[in-house]
Amino acid sequence: MNEARVKVTPLEPLLLRGPGEFDPSARGVTSSAQSIAWPSPSTLAGLLLTHLTKHSSRKASSWPDLLEKYKELMRSSGLMWVRGPYFIDEEKEIYVPLLLGDFILVNLRQLRYYFKELLRGLEKHGDISKVTRYLRKHSKKTWYQERVVISLRSREGVKTVREGFLYSTTLACFQEGSFAVEIGIKNDVSSLSNRAAVFGGEGRVVRIEVDSEKPITEELSKFKGGYVLLLSPLIIPAASPTLVRKDGKALVVVTGRQLIAELLIGRVGIRGLGYAMAEHVRKPIYPAILEGSILRLEECSNDVKTYSAYACLPSQFWAKIESLAMLGFGSFVPLES
Repeated sequence: MNEARVKVTPLEPLLLRGPGEFDPSARGVTSSAQSIAWPSPSTLAGLLLTHLTKHSSRKASSWPDLLEKYKELMRSSGLMWVRGPYFIDEEKEIYVPLLLGDFILVNLRQLRYYFKELLRGLEKHGDISKVTRYLRKHSKKTWYQERVVISLRSREGVKTVREGFLYSTTLACFQEGSFAVEIGIKNDVSSLSNRAAVFGGEGRVVRIEVDSEKPITEELSKFKGGYVLLLSPLIIPAASPTLVRKDGKALVVVTGRQLIAELLIGRVGIRGLGYAMAEHVRKPIYPAILEGSILRLEECSNDVKTYSAYACLPSQFWAKIESLAMLGFGSFVPLES
């Protein structure tokens, strides 16, 4: 199996759709779409599968069926797993999401340098404002661009304005750099390099590049447990494991006994997995620990090199989360060496 890093460089503002309907027929005459600031790993995995596989005529009829189709496409393309994403600037510095009240992109090297000071402040209820101010000051900025658009209809090959239907889109503009994921793949992916592609909502244009760098993968090969930062949501689709609170801490546990993770910084919420346009299948909404959260993971198996945080789960739960893990959900980066 080969391992590689795939970089996706935006060539224009992106529309990374969050959950919710957008069609004016569903939302009324003033529909709007707001881009989120961080791509889902499944969006990046979908981009890769689009360019690595031939078009599949089989339509999935439900969410479980869609997961099976993802597995089939990954098997046929040789794509074994996706891990990420993270952001790389022009100086090859890595930036990662962090939830400090709101969502910011921070330099990973600087976060690690200040992490022990941040941890001491949190454990002793001390002042962490100095660290958080520094991280905010040196974070990557994302700004937004709003566009108002009309709705069209086509009749006999002629497009006309659909009276009374307006909608707005708010696109995300990122500083110079690329989103990156690391992948395990059986086949050669060098043909993907320097390829233009469409990405996210409204087919925004990006450039794909492939290189041999894989810093996250190399760190995970030595990871046994400790504090980590989530690069993508840790989706909890089953009744067990589940999210509980104890002594003011949010914990992920299995069958009420085995501790999997402790939430230090971040947020527990719900995450809609989107809508499959080609399939016309709505993806479900699940509880999740959101990307940018800092967790303390208990001892993980060697599978962490492949499946990230999900490797901390006992094997009997893998049937419910294997596809999510392969697509990149639950990806993390260690914060301590």
